[in-house]
Amino acid sequence: MSTTTTRNVHQIFLAVHRGWIDHLRRVLEKDGRTMKNLCECNEHKETPLQVAIRERQFKVIEFLVQSVKDHIQIHCHPHSRWVRRMSSFSWDKINVELFAIGPAEFGREFTQIFVLPSADVAILRDMASSNRIGIFKLIEYLIDVVNDDTSWFEFFLNSMVASSMDRADKIIALELMGSAFILKIRLADEQFEPDEIAGGLRGLQCWKKALELRNSTANGRRPMPKIPHVLSSAARNALGDSPEVTTLEQLQELENQLRRHDRRSLITDQAFLVIQRTFAQRQLGAEPNLFHLKTLLDYGKQFKTTGDHFANTEIHYGRAINISLMIMQQFNRADSPKCFQVFVEAFLLFANVLNGLGRKTANNAERIKELTFAHVLEAIKFGFTIATNLILLPPICDQHSMWQSLVMRKIYFLMVTLFKMLPKFDPPEGERLCRVLANFFRVEQLRNGFASMLHLAVEGFVSARIDVTVRAEIVTFFLDNGADPKSLDRNGQSPLHILAGKCQPNSNELFFEVFQAVLEAGGHLDQVTPDGKTVIDVLQDKKKQFQESLDPRVDHWINTVMSLECYCAQKIRQESIPFEEDEQQLPLCLQQFIEQHSPLKSQLQGDNWIII
Repeated sequence: MSTTTTRNVHQIFLAVHRGWIDHLRRVLEKDGRTMKNLCECNEHKETPLQVAIRERQFKVIEFLVQSVKDHIQIHCHPHSRWVRRMSSFSWDKINVELFAIGPAEFGREFTQIFVLPSADVAILRDMASSNRIGIFKLIEYLIDVVNDDTSWFEFFLNSMVASSMDRADKIIALELMGSAFILKIRLADEQFEPDEIAGGLRGLQCWKKALELRNSTANGRRPMPKIPHVLSSAARNALGDSPEVTTLEQLQELENQLRRHDRRSLITDQAFLVIQRTFAQRQLGAEPNLFHLKTLLDYGKQFKTTGDHFANTEIHYGRAINISLMIMQQFNRADSPKCFQVFVEAFLLFANVLNGLGRKTANNAERIKELTFAHVLEAIKFGFTIATNLILLPPICDQHSMWQSLVMRKIYFLMVTLFKMLPKFDPPEGERLCRVLANFFRVEQLRNGFASMLHLAVEGFVSARIDVTVRAEIVTFFLDNGADPKSLDRNGQSPLHILAGKCQPNSNELFFEVFQAVLEAGGHLDQVTPDGKTVIDVLQDKKKQFQESLDPRVDHWINTVMSLECYCAQKIRQESIPFEEDEQQLPLCLQQFIEQHSPLKSQLQGDNWIII
């Protein structure tokens, strides 16, 4: 290896380790050697992509995978109407109808007879052969059912089959890629019937080869039959009760049905049954897998937006709900931004379906069946689980703050739906909801930079034109279950600041009841914003604006006698008395109390503070 080449290889692996995408792009593209550079190995015989996966450099993984995909040149395939776009490295000479698996060879469990020698094939084949990255991770990082072209599916599958990975992993590759071929057309934005049939046939072909390999006894092998998997109730509701096919005869019947255009949705359910069984039977404690989660999510979204168009029926909310529950059952804090995004989107799908049902008439059949206390509570719990992770753990991507805001707002709207649906809870239901809220409100005190649930409830109340009473009840319900009335939003405002800012001459009795409830729960009229505005200051501004025409209770609040602790908090900052240094350090709760009452910019309004 030349000195220049050695230096380039060092730069490639340094960029991978440091996450330097721009630098990595320049080095890889140098002298037009992208694929050759991607095949270079470090002293541990790892390629750049293997290192990125091992070090969990997710942005680098995404960039390197896309670099490989972009390099596999695509052009029109002359022999197939279905596979319109194929890679020039070998596919222009291959008739995909003659897909065949070669005989078992000693030391190589399974080979494909038509794979042509190519450096392009080597990059994935050798990675699979090394056994350093399992088949589940390879599929997770390299396959996107909706966005990848079918030629990439072929390239990946042939690379796996041509590798020396063991028999069990090749079975998994064939079964999961068979599902990918089947679902590719079903999950596409547009439906093309000839493509749909061809995709199904290609998937069935993969399943047949997997079954042949399972049943093979060549070279003294033992058969590896499918181990039945018991579906969860959510999975049964989403996918039906049909068992997974286990014989070549059953696969042939599926093919016959597909060619007759008969019960085409059945093959879709079979694809998901294969995926569910395969991922459920991984080793205990395996982390969430993006291929598994995203494929479920893309399927669930179709039922929310377009309905069960496979059967030409109306929107099937039940399937969307149960697919969301299936994803929720896989939840684990993943440091993969894309995995976490799937969990966020699954919650949003769940919440949107339930809130949509809440807007339907009370006698709507789907509403009666699916809009239950149990479903809404599960959605709220799912949302709080995601929000808790967003609060407690470091950001994993640039969308962190947006997710926080969006998830919290959807939880609030679920509460509105729940209170409208059930004006009065049964005692067991009420206790369950109270426990969920109380647990989250304890965690919520650690949040930073976004509105609390109480802020959202107050904002929802003051801006509502309908369901005002329901929204007022939610505010008091939150307060009763531990919501902090002194919490601040991203603008440094407390819930009382928001209420005071909406005080009008025509404010009704309900407004003053909510204001008083927040005050009695522990809200402080002298709490200040970063620019020094207390709640009393806001009320005084309102009084000047409306020239004394406000309710007399506003005067009462303006002239409220403050407690000694509030006055002391003001005085500590006004006199610059140290309270954060080591020798004079106060407990954290007292530091927060002082900061809430007297930011540096605030000016003490002497006329309003009376010591008691």
